[in-house]
Amino acid sequence: MSTRTKQAALLMVDMSVEQVASLSPSRTKLIIKTIQQMLACGKFSVKIDSRLWLESDKESTLSRVYPEWGVTMGVPNSNGAALIPQLLAPDKWEFIPKKHYSSFVDAPLLMERLQSQQITDVFLVGINTDYCIFNTAMDSFSRGRFTTHVVEEGVGSISGSQGHAQGLAWIRAHLGADAVVSVSQVLGMLGEGES
Repeated sequence: MSTRTKQAALLMVDMSVEQVASLSPSRTKLIIKTIQQMLACGKFSVKIDSRLWLESDKESTLSRVYPEWGVTMGVPNSNGAALIPQLLAPDKWEFIPKKHYSSFVDAPLLMERLQSQQITDVFLVGINTDYCIFNTAMDSFSRGRFTTHVVEEGVGSISGSQGHAQGLAWIRAHLGADAVVSVSQVLGMLGEGES
């Protein structure tokens, strides 16, 4: 049995004003509450805010499907691309720009930060369960360095409950049934062996 100390990272995906605006208000409220609970536990070595931040529509494969990305959405320093006000806390988050569905693609700084802090466990929150969360979880898992957890109450989809459920099903199918966790499980995991 491994005695390696758990080093946890909280990776928040796409909680920008413009993206969260498309979620149901009840899901938005639950995601925010979950993220705030996780922050309050004080057990994360790294807390990363990963949002689409595109200088142009040529920077991302997303623009092939959604032509507004890099033109009117995800535009650096715009009100829409900003982190939602309920989660603003400059001392809590390290911002790492996101260019694609996955936070790991074209983002060497993300891997550098996780490796420099000897992260063992990555906990994902944010949107969208069925594509950006799913792709980021797959990339985290495929690195072979991290145990990857998707916090069920901390993610949601603009596709509604059906998209959310589909994303969770894909995550369980490809990362294992225990990859999807509840916030209470997370707090229990991070509290083990702590006083």
